[in-house]
Amino acid sequence: KNKPHALMWECTGGSAVSGESDIDACKREIKEEVGIDINEDTAVFLGMSRRYYKGCPDLLRVYIFKDDTPIEKIKIQKEEVNDAMWVDAETIKHMISDGKFMKNAFCEKALDFNK
Repeated sequence: KNKPHALMWECTGGSAVSGESDIDACKREIKEEVGIDINEDTAVFLGMSRRYYKGCPDLLRVYIFKDDTPIEKIKIQKEEVNDAMWVDAETIKHMISDGKFMKNAFCEKALDFNK
């Protein structure tokens, strides 16, 4: 609750460390935050944009991954995550319109990916 966008739903994310590839950063962040070992072969790159996070310019690179880990096997990192759930695209769209989900620049592209 002490993070930006406190107590809102959002996708797992984070920053790469020096020398780390995008995919390695994704795998590490997802493992740290929700305890899932993702399969990098399912990675789909959605896009990149420049942003100004906390007044500092950086690059936002967004990937989606296919995973079917049962929700009861999710292990959340208490310092980063309050809760986790699997939802469909329509549910996320409703959460966005209700002000409960923090979307990024590629959210619509991700939500329309399987159409």
